[in-house]
Amino acid sequence: MQYLLTFTLGRRAQKNCTANASLVVSAPDSSAQFSLTLKYGKESWEVYGYHLGSWGGGESVNLVIESQDIDAEPESTCWPVVDAVMLSTVGSLKQGDDNLLPNGGFELGPAFPDFPNDGVLLDSEPSLIESALQQWTVTGTVKYIDAKNFFVPEGKAAVEIVSGVSAGVQTAKQLDQGSDYNLEFMLGDANDSCSGVLVVGVAAGSSAQNFTIQSNGTGSAKKYAMTFKGAGPSPTSISFHSYTTTQRDDGVFCGPVVDGVVLKVSSGHKTYMQFSFLMTVLLATVLKLGKLI
Repeated sequence: MQYLLTFTLGRRAQKNCTANASLVVSAPDSSAQFSLTLKYGKESWEVYGYHLGSWGGGESVNLVIESQDIDAEPESTCWPVVDAVMLSTVGSLKQGDDNLLPNGGFELGPAFPDFPNDGVLLDSEPSLIESALQQWTVTGTVKYIDAKNFFVPEGKAAVEIVSGVSAGVQTAKQLDQGSDYNLEFMLGDANDSCSGVLVVGVAAGSSAQNFTIQSNGTGSAKKYAMTFKGAGPSPTSISFHSYTTTQRDDGVFCGPVVDGVVLKVSSGHKTYMQFSFLMTVLLATVLKLGKLI
């Protein structure tokens, strides 16, 4: 089982305390530092998600959350505030019949708090295995959003790319070299007053295309698609990155929403595969009949 941590980081409402509350989260095989930025929401606290690790049943795991130095006046007692700590588990991901990408809809990630929130922040993570957003790496900072607090194009969760240019998510899949594939996905806004022109760069194998969204920030999405060829023999990379830096009127950073990523074999390649399979079966049948005669 993969263990995912969700927690809330804040600071004391004290005159001399700055917004630089910082702490380190560590487990047997992982460690990461988190700092309060107050750039991605309207509250004086932020919710973070983190992949702790993978352990067997009955194994004891030591989880440590400890404070770091904070920029404050010498006489003040100013430390980070931690609340709403949640631990969730995710089992092995399986490829579905209608989608070659496990977790293409971003339904598997850290747990969402029960209280109203500004989403779960996920910092950069280059490893597919160690990412809190299962089977997706993270560049920059993205926000994991739920349907209770935001507009989500499909299902219960989606990803909002909030930290500007070059931030985004990426996955990889072993595909047949030279074969044609269709990539379908949804782009939109989260109904969080993120208005303006949002540009998303989508890359699949050697194909790349930019998609422009004119957002009014009230919650909308549109389905897009592109065709590409499998790279092979190495896994084919599929990525979504923001090409714009966007802020709301109150200064909060926001961005485009990505959801419903579906990868399928193109219809032409599928027809060829079915034809090849039928020809193989027919040849085997002829050979078997020849032996009987």
